[in-house]
Amino acid sequence: MPHFTQHSAETFLNQFICIEDIASISAGDRATIRDALALLVPQSDYQTLGVCADNLPQAITALNHYLQGLGHDQTLGLPSESAEVTVPRGPLYLKYNTRKQGYYLDRYQGPYRGVLVSLQSDSLDGIQGTYGHFPLDLFTLPT
Repeated sequence: MPHFTQHSAETFLNQFICIEDIASISAGDRATIRDALALLVPQSDYQTLGVCADNLPQAITALNHYLQGLGHDQTLGLPSESAEVTVPRGPLYLKYNTRKQGYYLDRYQGPYRGVLVSLQSDSLDGIQGTYGHFPLDLFTLPT
């Protein structure tokens, strides 16, 4: 595990901003991404996770793995048929706020499939930053 400072963790994560071929991120870099996020996430007051996926079950699975991997005990279930939520068919964007524990869904036709991690702070001098797209399965444990 690399020894990160806040600055070096942010610098490392910045190299993954808007990269198109996230499937080629090596296993070593995936572990280092997890380590860098593990250092930075506790320094933020809350996070916003943006998931670009092919469908809602894939998005919910990725979101829940990220929540667990980032140290949250919250999860998001699939909206029920009776919920007053319009679930887009096909590719979508799922945005989740860990403070409000609320989400937003919309269609997504862009090329990215992955997760954006935005670190939010209440103070102006606190940690702020958006990193990714990271692989949907970054926090999926091998079976």
